[in-house]
Amino acid sequence: MDYHIERGIRFTTEIEYKNLYDWALQEVAEDGTTIDRDQIPWEWTLDFSGMVATGKPLAA
Repeated sequence: MDYHIERGIRFTTEIEYKNLYDWALQEVAEDGTTIDRDQIPWEWTLDFSGMVATGKPLAA
């Protein structure tokens, strides 16, 4: 299967509404700026899955 990844993804626990969720995924531009809003987990029908495409270690 081929993947076309246009932007980076960042896992974060530094979120605006900590009383609503503990973590989020953020799309990031090449310069490191966050694009749009947090992608938050929820308990309905949307699931997140991911992979490390570059082989580089994830930043803390």
